[in-house]
Amino acid sequence: MATLVLQQEKKKLLYNDLVVREDTCNFRCTYCLSYESDLKEHEEDDFKQYVTVKREPLVYKEGFVLKERLDRVVDKFESAAEAAILRVSGGEILQINRIIDFFRKKSPLYETISVLTNGFHLTQPMVDDLKSLGNVQVHMSLDGHTMELNGYRVKNQKVQDRLLENLDRTIKAGIPTEVGSVLTDRNIANYHTFLDYMMQYEGQVMIFPFPVRGEVKKGMWPDDAAIDSFIKNVLDRYDHYQGILAPKPFLEELCFLLREGYRRMRCHVPSVMVQSFDDGVISPCPNCWATQLGNVEETDPVEVFDRMGKDRIYTVFQWPKPRLPFCRQCYTSFDVVNLYINGYIDDMDIARIQLYNRPVTFQRLQEAKAQRMEVMATEG
Repeated sequence: MATLVLQQEKKKLLYNDLVVREDTCNFRCTYCLSYESDLKEHEEDDFKQYVTVKREPLVYKEGFVLKERLDRVVDKFESAAEAAILRVSGGEILQINRIIDFFRKKSPLYETISVLTNGFHLTQPMVDDLKSLGNVQVHMSLDGHTMELNGYRVKNQKVQDRLLENLDRTIKAGIPTEVGSVLTDRNIANYHTFLDYMMQYEGQVMIFPFPVRGEVKKGMWPDDAAIDSFIKNVLDRYDHYQGILAPKPFLEELCFLLREGYRRMRCHVPSVMVQSFDDGVISPCPNCWATQLGNVEETDPVEVFDRMGKDRIYTVFQWPKPRLPFCRQCYTSFDVVNLYINGYIDDMDIARIQLYNRPVTFQRLQEAKAQRMEVMATEG
C-alpha cells in the first residue's frame, strides 16, 4: 500500500528530456547552441576547455563511470517523477557504445523512447536493435538532401550520402521517424526541393522545420526573399506536402516568426516536461539552458520536482506573450504541444503525430490542456 501511495505522489510528466554527455558529438554543426549555454559553469567560460575535464570512455557497460552515473541519476529522477516519453539525446547519443542496453533497460518503463540523433550511427545493426524494442522512435536532424542545403551540418559528401542511406534504412525498417530541420540562409529558399525528395516516404515520416536560434543566427538568418520563397513553395503548397509535414498551424506559426522576427504563441512546454542531464541537473525548460530546478545528485529528487511549476521562472517562461529574448525567437518540434494546448490543433491533428497518439501520452496531453486552460481562465 505504501508503494502505491508513493507511485501516486510522483510528478506526472509528458516528457523526461534526457541529455547525456552534451559535450561530446562527432559533428560540429555551425549553429550548435552548446557553446552559448550558461546552465553550467564552464572553466574560463570556454566550452572547449570545459569538455576536457569530462574525459571518460563513452561506454554504457558495467564497470564504466558513465553507466554508473547515468543509471543512478535516472533512477533518482524516476523515484520522484514519471514520464510517458523518454527523449534521449547528446551530444550524439548513438556514439555511446552499448547505449542500446540503456534503451532496452528503460523501454518497459516508458510508453515511447524517442532517440534524437544526427543519424550517422544508424547502421543496420543499430536499426535492428532499435526496432526490436518495439516502442522506439527516431528523431533525426537533417537540413536537406544535398550538401548545399545541409552544409551547416556536414562538410563531406560521403557523410551526407551516409545520412541519407541511414534515414532510408530507418524509415524502411518501420521505425516511427521524425526529421528536424534548422532553417537558415543556406537551405530555406530551396527547402521545397528537400520536401520533394522526402515525398518518397509520404505517410512514413513527419518533418519539423524550425528557425536557427541563439547568437549564431545573426549570420545565418535568411533574407526576406528567401523567407517569401519558403512561404510560397512550402506553406502555400501545404496540401501537396501534408503527408510528410507537421500540422499546417505549425507551419503557419513558423512563417509568422520568420517574417516578423518573433513568436506570438504562448508557451506551455515547461508545464509538461523538464530537461534532465546525466550529471543530475534538472532544467525547467528543454529549450532554454538558463536556469536549474536543482540537481538530483545533490538534493532529494522529491524536493527538486516540488519546485516544478512554483519557481518564479515559470511565470516568465509562460507569460501570455513571450517576453524573454530567447523565448521570442524559440520555435521547435515541441511547439506542437503548444499548438494543442492553445487550441490551434485538435485531437485528430495531434493524433496524426505518432509520438503523441499512444494512450498514456494522449491522456497526459489532454490533462495538461485542461489544467492550462483553467490557469488561463483565471487570468481573465
